[in-house]
Formats: sequence, C-alpha cells, structure tokens
Amino acid sequence: MKNTLVISAYTCCGKTYASKHMKDYDILDIDVSKFKTIKRLPNEEEVEVERIHWEATPHLMSTEGHLNQFKRQIIKADNPDFPDNFIQYIKENIGKVDVIFVDSDIKIRQWLNKAKIKFVTIYPWGSCLPEWIGRMYLQDYPDIIIRNKINGWEHETYPVKEPYGDQLFRLSYGKYILVYHLAYSDELNKLAGYISQQTGFEVINVHTQLRTRRKKMEIQDFGPIDLLSLINNAEYVLTTSFHAVAFSLILEKQFYAIKTAFSNRIENILRCMNIENRLLEDTFPDMAQRIDYTQVESCRSRFINESIDFIKSNVI
Repeated sequence: MKNTLVISAYTCCGKTYASKHMKDYDILDIDVSKFKTIKRLPNEEEVEVERIHWEATPHLMSTEGHLNQFKRQIIKADNPDFPDNFIQYIKENIGKVDVIFVDSDIKIRQWLNKAKIKFVTIYPWGSCLPEWIGRMYLQDYPDIIIRNKINGWEHETYPVKEPYGDQLFRLSYGKYILVYHLAYSDELNKLAGYISQQTGFEVINVHTQLRTRRKKMEIQDFGPIDLLSLINNAEYVLTTSFHAVAFSLILEKQFYAIKTAFSNRIENILRCMNIENRLLEDTFPDMAQRIDYTQVESCRSRFINESIDFIKSNVI
C-alpha cells in the first residue's frame, strides 16, 4: 500500500503539469466538477414541467410528439450523491497512488476535514500575482476568469481560511530572503540588503510591529503555519527571534541572527550547536561559510536525547 499524499492546491499551482510530466510518481488529478452532475433521462416530474411549458405557447408539433422526443433526451442533473461520491472516490484511491490533487476551494477542504482525510494545502503568496497571470494565459484561461482572479487575488490568497489540513505551504515568486523582526531592527534590514545584493534574492519582511517603509514585500498578519511555511521555503532566514532560529535549525536553513539585549537564548542554542558565528553584531557575514548540518545534527541529536532523559527522570 502506498503512502498517499492528498494535496489541495490553488489554481495554476502545477497540478496538471505534475500529473502529465512527473512520471516517477503515480498521480491522480481529480476534477470535482465531474462528480457534481449525472447524465440521465428526464423523470416524470421533469416531463410534466416540460408539458406545462410547451402547452403555454402555440407550436406546430403536438404536445405528445414533443414529449416523446423530450423523454429520449439525455439531460444533465445535479448528482444527489454529491459530495459524498467525490469524497468516497478519494478514499478508494488512498493507498493506490502516490499523490492525489484536488482543488483548493474552501468547501473541498471542509469536506476533506469532515471525512478525516489527511491533506496539505498549497497557495501562492500575494507577491506571485504577475507570475500567476502569466500561468493563466499560458493555460488559455478566458480573459474574464483572469480578470476575476486579479480582482479577487488579495482576498483569495491572504489569509487562507481554515481548514488547510496538516500544513499550509506558500509558494513564492522565485528565491527569497526571509527577514523576521520580533522587534523592528534596522540592522536586520541592512543585513538583508547586503545578502540580497550578493545573491539577487527577493526580501520578504515579516514583523509584529507597526508598518515600516519597504522596497520589497511585507507581511504583518500571519499565523504560526504561515511563518513555518515562509521559513521552510526561504533561501536565507534573518531574525532577532529565538523561535525563528530554532525552526531554522530544525528545517536546516541557512540563517543569521542579530545580537540584541535579549538574545541570550539564541547565544546558548548556537553555542550548543557550535555555530556561534551565525549571531552577528555590526558585521556582514562571509557568504561562503555555510552551515554544515551533518555536524549540527550530531549536536542536536545529543541534546534531544539528554532532554528526553531529563523528562523521563523528573516528570514521567
């Protein structure tokens, strides 16, 4: 049995491309619209409605002749089993394929959640609008749909409404440097500018303080899952936050922290990992020196085991 990953992905996130070109994976791209309607012959109630409509105006064909034709027509009707048939189809294929793609509509995610189907959600960040306009044109979306997406972009893409399953992944437009201000820091901005000049990467500012002047993308309203997704997809993480440092270590990111009056915990954890040079004070880093996570992992594993032993000895 395969460990199937169910992915609820926004328009033009690559569902169709992956299902056509990623031949190493068995991918099922499910179109929910195929489950909404059924094709059938008209029922007695529909025939009676058609009779009344036909007899309301004069016609050359008799009512009986028209109804005989109408009864043989195949019509589209709402499927009374929807959305249960859609959810059941997903359940039947879990374990059979590697990946199941579904749309990101909030109703679909609510159905998945209600059915206790584990899934993840993928959405682009707001800065991706130019990229997504191009993707929609390349896929021959009608102009009216593209205009509607543009007009509703900000509402649709931020914030993403729950539920979003086990994790929300955010797609960025190209590579970026994440700058997370626990308290606003000019030093972080200077460091971000330096690394951006060295790499050409975009700068994304995330902070909890009042809005600041900026040249690049800025995010104020965000939750824990948003922050984790940003860290996970960043090329570099720059921060004054202990927790951002901790998550950067867990996710094995290249990062730098700026020393402040409140950075004792950051100093301690970096000392434990033997990477004290990631804490900066009035200097720019040597970009050639990257964190070797094979060495960090040995330190991290040792401290994790010591922590578990302490909990077992003193708490459990």
